[in-house]
Amino acid sequence: NLPSLQSEMLYPALVPFEGSNLSVGRGTPVPFQIIGAPWLKADETVKLLRDRELRGVRFVSEEFTPENPGDNKFSGQKIPGIRILVTNRNEMQPSRVGATLLWAINKTSSAGLKLNERTFDLRMGAPRVREALMRGEDPQAVIDREYRAAFDFRAQTRPYLPFI
Repeated sequence: NLPSLQSEMLYPALVPFEGSNLSVGRGTPVPFQIIGAPWLKADETVKLLRDRELRGVRFVSEEFTPENPGDNKFSGQKIPGIRILVTNRNEMQPSRVGATLLWAINKTSSAGLKLNERTFDLRMGAPRVREALMRGEDPQAVIDREYRAAFDFRAQTRPYLPFI
């Protein structure tokens, strides 16, 4: 399910959505590069995403049809989707992409969005991230709060990890 470098780079951003009623492109030639569902307001969501000006990625509306997907989501159905294109892999931050996707999808298509909270949270990192994004908090601020702990941990462990 990771047939290309693009899929591998975007996997951390989209894998939390396996705990949702959104397809992450399994059963297509571009798994983990596209996300969608019949109820998704893709054009509206892409507009919000473009307004966020995330570094290293670009979002486009694109319909897709999963064929025999391993997750059994929307097999054989043409659905609206959002394609994520990596434009600069050195600037792209998957956690920001995933957080901003959840924030935007919740803003435009909340009536259709269903999450398996435990599954989503295990992949996103913590329930507080999902909860903040679903409340409409700025995704950049949410991720910035989480990064502090990661940077502190790295600084504390650096003396013990000579390869960093």
